[in-house]
Amino acid sequence: MKNNDSAIEQLNESQQQAVLSEQKYNLILAGAGSGKTRVLTNRITHLLQSSITHPSAIFAVTFTNKAASEMKNRVFYQIGNRPPAMWIGTFHSLALRLLRTHSQAAKLNPDFQILDSQDQIRLVKRVIIDLNLNDKIYQPKFVANFINQNKENGKRSKDIKDFGDGNLTEYIKIYQKYEQICLRSGLVDFAEILLLASETLQNNPDLQEHYNQRFSHILIDEFQDTNKIQYNWIKQLAGKNSCVFAVGDDDQSIYGWRGAKIENILNFSHDFVGTKTTRLEQNYRSTSNILNAANSLIVKNTGRMGKNLWTKEGTGELIDLFVGMNELEEAEFVSNCIMEYRNDKDIAYQDIAILYRTNAQSRIFEEFFINRKIPYHIYGGLRFFEREEIKDALGYLRLISNKNEDVSFARIINRPTRGIGQKSLQQIQDYSAQNNLSFYQSLQQMLQDKNSHNFATKAYNSLQAFIIMIDNFTQLANKIPLSDLIRDMLNESSLLDLYLQDKTEKGKSKTDNLKEFVNTGLQIFMFDEEIPDTENQLQLFLNHISLEQGEKNKQKSDCVQMMSLHSAKGLEFPYVFMVGMEENIFPTSRSIDDNKKLEEERRLCYVGITRARLKLHLCLAQTRQLYGKTNYNIASRFIKEISETYVKQAMQSSDYDNCLSDDFSESSSEDAAPVSFDKSNLDYSLGSFVRHRKFGEGVVTEFAGSGAHKRVQVTFGTSVKWLVCQYARLIPETFE
Repeated sequence: MKNNDSAIEQLNESQQQAVLSEQKYNLILAGAGSGKTRVLTNRITHLLQSSITHPSAIFAVTFTNKAASEMKNRVFYQIGNRPPAMWIGTFHSLALRLLRTHSQAAKLNPDFQILDSQDQIRLVKRVIIDLNLNDKIYQPKFVANFINQNKENGKRSKDIKDFGDGNLTEYIKIYQKYEQICLRSGLVDFAEILLLASETLQNNPDLQEHYNQRFSHILIDEFQDTNKIQYNWIKQLAGKNSCVFAVGDDDQSIYGWRGAKIENILNFSHDFVGTKTTRLEQNYRSTSNILNAANSLIVKNTGRMGKNLWTKEGTGELIDLFVGMNELEEAEFVSNCIMEYRNDKDIAYQDIAILYRTNAQSRIFEEFFINRKIPYHIYGGLRFFEREEIKDALGYLRLISNKNEDVSFARIINRPTRGIGQKSLQQIQDYSAQNNLSFYQSLQQMLQDKNSHNFATKAYNSLQAFIIMIDNFTQLANKIPLSDLIRDMLNESSLLDLYLQDKTEKGKSKTDNLKEFVNTGLQIFMFDEEIPDTENQLQLFLNHISLEQGEKNKQKSDCVQMMSLHSAKGLEFPYVFMVGMEENIFPTSRSIDDNKKLEEERRLCYVGITRARLKLHLCLAQTRQLYGKTNYNIASRFIKEISETYVKQAMQSSDYDNCLSDDFSESSSEDAAPVSFDKSNLDYSLGSFVRHRKFGEGVVTEFAGSGAHKRVQVTFGTSVKWLVCQYARLIPETFE
């Protein structure tokens, strides 16, 4: 066993106090980048090497397999062996270990099976059908989410109060039936693992007493992320003589939407009387300007225990604030900065991160990066056009463009569900094979000839409505603007409604992605020299996306990292761009009128700021396209809450002061409010003659847009073209 004294000597004073504390109950408030993992692992090593306790008396829990593995490896390396009796793992893995060991006490079959999320949804759907309920009203995914949320709050079906609400009554019935099937079949879902582990201890006092005596030291990582049932389980395991060592940061509690209770860390000292609170405030990651900015922001939260990050890493650069005219200028600014970092300062792409509040915001940056040949990687997610809901939308557009596209037909025929089952689809496929026709052509003929099928009435009506809808959009495709076609398709197909009904964070993210998809119809051709005519836009649009989907990051090891702010927690990067810093985007419109949610949004902003080591850029746009309409925005209140001492203006548009006003009223989306067109850097004006290398001589007849999307209308003889100023390379004509 290695001596840990030298490792402890390398810790700072606060870290040493935490590791060596002889207090029974300890709460370690570990600020961002303050070395909490070091403290936790050194605490375990100290307990073992000082013979304070035996490995079998250690219970250390965290949230992810990666974090648990890192904790184990560090401890095992320091003590020089791998004691099998030590309990180190995630909440779920340790709870499962308890249930496997005591399946009889838990009233489980010894060979019980774990249900993954998809299996759970399928089982819920079966229950809904068994109860003769409409699975369009009681959608399996939403019901499963209802069951899981109640389990995470420690509630069985019998514990939920029925206030006579029709839907709630049926949800409770489904939950009750689901419980019966799981119990009979020996099935356990993920939420059940923790709930049942807690119930098993509660219902078996002797077993609880055994673990109270066994675990003399309980250590919890990321304590601020615990939910109600997780914290309750910890309190059950902690006996009268158990020492509890909780490490967390109330300022980084950002998972309230998935059940985390910040009250757990705030109430720890009340639940464990005599707690010693140690603050880890020395940051080993960021410069003082970045930390001071983060401190000046988070102090605006009222529900916090308080701490002040500091560093010996030096003052560093001021934070850059960029205000663009629109999201195109924002993306162009970020792209230019990245190219400058790469080309002029020889900074690796992988040292640069783009952080955004919603995943939908990645799309415009992906467009610019592909055009500029900047390699990028979506951390913890998919590229925009690879996301499930976007592929569904593209399936509709591809079928509208080409009715013989069988892959798209099969993907969307029952997406969202229309009562068209596998049996109906198989009939269409068989007819197609027998008659050498596409699926769409086969369906058209089958609907005309009732002897060619045995569709159920519901399926028949749905299939006919589907054919009519696609035919109508095919006729409209070359007549209306592409963005209007996409928006109408999302509404008419009910694809958008499918995700609007999902009130989970995942459902909201998918809804945002579909709304952003409408904007691709407005912006997809921004790097083309000529904006195509309406009649050609759909096919060119699909071609463009097919080419983009074929683009692969050749330098996987060196890519700009793009991710949501939630995904960024626990990571760090030398250079960080936080984009979309506008009211109703960050903080979200859903949080502005709810102080609890607003404080969580502010904590999320704090997390984002403290990801940056050397340089932080805050970026926003005065106007932003949303669902095909222009929104006029003001800066996020979080920007105004950061002390001006630590911020400088990188670039700004003409309406900068208005954008940073203190009016937090809702952003407008009036089509009538025009964005000013800046002609100061053009060599031509309205009515002037210009020459284009392809179209020849023409006259300027109109201007529109701004920034990277600035366009000019030119009449070339009998044809009129809208051209993007940045790429058209128009030459002013002079006549002598």
